[in-house]
Amino acid sequence: MFHSNAKWEKSNFSRRAFILIIIKCLVFFIILTRLFFLQVLRSHEYRALSDRNRIKFLLIEPKRGLVLDRNNTVLAENQINYHLYFYKQRNYDYSQILKHLFDLLEFTKEQKKNILASIKEANYIHPISIEENLSWVQVARVKVHLHKMPGVYIEKGYRRFYPLSQICAHVIGYVGSPTKEYIKQHKLYYNKGFKIGKTGIEKVFDENFIGQFGSKKVEINAHRVVVRELSYTKSTAGQNISISIDSKLQQFIYNRINQAKAAAIVTEVDTGDILSMVSTPAFDPNMFTSSISQNMWNKILEDKSYPLTNKALNKLYPPGSIWKIIIALAILKAGISPNKTVYCSGAVEIGNRTYRCWKHSGHGYVDLNHAIACSCNSYFYEIAPLVGIDNIHYIAHILGFGNKVGIELPGEASGINPNKAWKQKVYRSDWVVGDTVNASIGQGYNSVTLLQLATMMSRVASGKSVVPTLLPQQHKSISQKPLDISVPDLILIREALSNVFNRPYGVAYNLRINEEDMKIAGKTGTAQIISQDSININNRNLRSHSIFAGFGPVHLPKYSVAVVVDNAGWGAKAAAPLGKEILYFIQQNYDK
Repeated sequence: MFHSNAKWEKSNFSRRAFILIIIKCLVFFIILTRLFFLQVLRSHEYRALSDRNRIKFLLIEPKRGLVLDRNNTVLAENQINYHLYFYKQRNYDYSQILKHLFDLLEFTKEQKKNILASIKEANYIHPISIEENLSWVQVARVKVHLHKMPGVYIEKGYRRFYPLSQICAHVIGYVGSPTKEYIKQHKLYYNKGFKIGKTGIEKVFDENFIGQFGSKKVEINAHRVVVRELSYTKSTAGQNISISIDSKLQQFIYNRINQAKAAAIVTEVDTGDILSMVSTPAFDPNMFTSSISQNMWNKILEDKSYPLTNKALNKLYPPGSIWKIIIALAILKAGISPNKTVYCSGAVEIGNRTYRCWKHSGHGYVDLNHAIACSCNSYFYEIAPLVGIDNIHYIAHILGFGNKVGIELPGEASGINPNKAWKQKVYRSDWVVGDTVNASIGQGYNSVTLLQLATMMSRVASGKSVVPTLLPQQHKSISQKPLDISVPDLILIREALSNVFNRPYGVAYNLRINEEDMKIAGKTGTAQIISQDSININNRNLRSHSIFAGFGPVHLPKYSVAVVVDNAGWGAKAAAPLGKEILYFIQQNYDK
C-alpha cells in the first residue's frame, strides 16, 4: 500500500514538473519573441524615437537681402542678433525653468505674460521665441546657467536695421512677425522670431529678400543642453535690391518738412525714376524689428497725425489750382485760342450762383498765359464750360489722373477724375454746369494723389507718358510713348508755368531763381476743405492744404517735384517755397 502511494506521488510530481517546464518555455519564448520584435523588427522606429529625444533639428535664419539707394548707400541692413529660444517638452514642468530665466533677464510683467501665453499656445515641434537682441552680458548670464534650464538655448541670427530711420520709413517700410494665416502656408516661419516684410519695399520684394534657410543637427543631453553639433547646412542670403531713391536728397527734404504734416516727391522727368519720396510725420521702422508692445502699437494707431500713412500716394487731396493745367490743355485741344481774353472783376455770375476769384479786386483782362501765371479763377470759370467735362476728363486721364500710376509700393490710391458717366454711376444724377465750374479750379469731385501730380508735371515737361518707378530702368521697362497732346500746346503751357515764377505778374515771382540755367516753372494750388474762407479758419484741421507741382530747369527740364503741406493755407506761401528749395538744391548738387 505504501509502495503504491509513493509511485503515484512520483508520477504526479513528474506531470507537474513537466507542465511547469512547458509554461516556463512558453513564457521564455514569448519574451524572446517580444525582444526580437522590439530590438530587430522595430529597431529603426525606436532608434528614431531615441534620436528625437537626443537629436534636435534647428533652422538657421538667412540674412535678409539689403536695400540700397541709387548710389549703393545702405537703406536697410542686418545686425547680429542673439536670440533666446525655448523648446517645450511633453510632461515637463517648465514653470521653474521660466522663473529662473525671468530672474536672470529681469523681464517686465507684460513680457512675462506674453511669453507664458506663447508657450501655452505653442506646439512641441517648433522652438518658442523668448527674447531677441540680447546683449553680451545677457548672453553670458544665460549660458552660465544653461545646465539649470533644460530646453533653453541661444541662437545667433540677424535683426533688420534701418540706418536712416524715419527718413525713408514709408518707402522702405518695415518687417514684423508673420500672421497666423501666413504661418499656416509657410511652416518654416513658425515661432522662430522670423520677420517678413509688412509695408513698403520690404513687403513688395519680401520673397527676394528672404533667402534660403540653413539647418543643423545637434545632440543634447538629459538636461536638454546642446553638447555637440552633428551636421550643418549654411543658409543663403537673400537678394539685394537697389532703388532709385537718392539718400542725400531724401535727407535734405526730410529735414525741411519734418516739423509739418507734409509730403514731397522728386522724379527724373525723362526716366520717371523717383529720386525722393518723403512723408511726415513718419515713424521709426526699427521699432518693429523687435516685438513691439501693445501699448506702443496702440499709441501709433491713435496718433491723429497718422505717421503710418504715406501722404505721397495713400492720401487723396483736391488738386486746387494745379488742375488749371489740365483745363488749359483741354482749352487748347478744343481749338480755343490762347489769346482769347476774359475780364476778371473778382467774381463771375453763372446761373443763380456767384463764383469768386481768389483776388477779390479782380485781375482785369487775362488770356490763357496770364490766367495760369496769376492763377485767375474767373478765366477758367467762364472757359471751362465751353470745353465740357468729358474733354477735360480725357486730358486728365492722359496725364495720369483717375487711375493708379502703378508704382512698386502697396496702398496707392486711385483718386477721382470725374465726368458725366462717373456722376451718373455714383450719384445717379446728371452732370450740371456748376460741376464743371467747380472742377475748373480743382474743387468739387476731383481728388488726386501727390504721386499723380508729380507724374503730370513730368509728362507736361517731357511730352512723354512717363511712369514713375522706384526701380532703376534696367529692372523695369517704362513706356515712353508721346502724349496725345500737341507739342505746341505743351510748349505754351510750359511757358505759362515758367511765368508763374519768372514774370512780375506770376503768383510766385518772389520765389524766382535768378541764375539763368536754374530757373524753374510750376503751379501752386490751394486745396479747400470746406470753403474759400478755410484758408485762415481758427480750426487748423479745416484749413486749406497748400500744394505745389513744378519742374526745372526751364530751358531743359530734368526734375519734377510735387509738394503738399496739410492745412497750411495758400499754395504760394507754404508748398511753393519748399518746392523752390528742393529744385534749387537738386540742381546745385546734381547738375554740376
